[in-house]
Amino acid sequence: MDGTCADFPGKAPLAIQLVFVGHRLARLIERRLARHDYNHTQAVVVVTLARNPGLMAQDLAGLVKVEPPSITRALHALERRGLVARRPHPNDGRAYSSLQTGATRRWRPSPASCTR
Repeated sequence: MDGTCADFPGKAPLAIQLVFVGHRLARLIERRLARHDYNHTQAVVVVTLARNPGLMAQDLAGLVKVEPPSITRALHALERRGLVARRPHPNDGRAYSSLQTGATRRWRPSPASCTR
């Protein structure tokens, strides 16, 4: 087996279709998020902080599966808009914990508004 389509007779067309659908779905989600002034990373940060308040940027990057500089940019953008607050971490004087603000709950679009 060398990992080519010949190793999976009859499966390659479905796999290719799934990749195609995945890419189209990702583009659709990006357009819908943009209507609400989100990018993908910011949206994932908002949802992740709702479930895990007080995370440090490095921990958030690990959960969100993006590089730390991307998390830092997303946090700064959200903080400038008053949607995230960063506070000094209680156990690490060099780090900050990130929390949602009350404005985040008002800003977050409902799932129904993203399907139109």
